[in-house]
Amino acid sequence: MFAAASLSGAYTALVTPFSQDGVSIDFEAFDALVEAQIAGGISGLVPCGTTGESPTLSETEQRLLVQRTVQLARGRVPVLAGTGSFSTHKKILSCQAALEAGAEAVMIGMPYYSRPTQAGLV
Repeated sequence: MFAAASLSGAYTALVTPFSQDGVSIDFEAFDALVEAQIAGGISGLVPCGTTGESPTLSETEQRLLVQRTVQLARGRVPVLAGTGSFSTHKKILSCQAALEAGAEAVMIGMPYYSRPTQAGLV
C-alpha cells in the first residue's frame, strides 16, 4: 500500500553533470550540486527528472543517482525521484527501484509523444 506524500516548498530538479567524455556521470560535480542546493535552503531534491537527462540514463545510472542523492541528503531534505518513461512497465520498475534506493516519493510524468485518454492516465 502506498501513501501519498505531503510536499511543500521548492524542490530542485537536479541536472546530471557528465564528465569530459560526455558519457560518464561526473559524480564529484553532482555531489557539489546537491550540497549547494541543501546549503541554499531548498526544500527537497529531484534526481533523474527530465532536467536530469533521465531518457539518456541507463537503469543502473538512475538507481545510482537516486541512491547517491539519498545518501548525500542524509535526511536533511526529502528526495523525490523522477521515474519518467514512455513504457508503463519500465516506469513501474523505475518507481520500485527508486523507492528501494531510499527515495521518499517518486515523480511520475505522463508518457511523452502520446496522448492517452483521461482514463488511460489514471
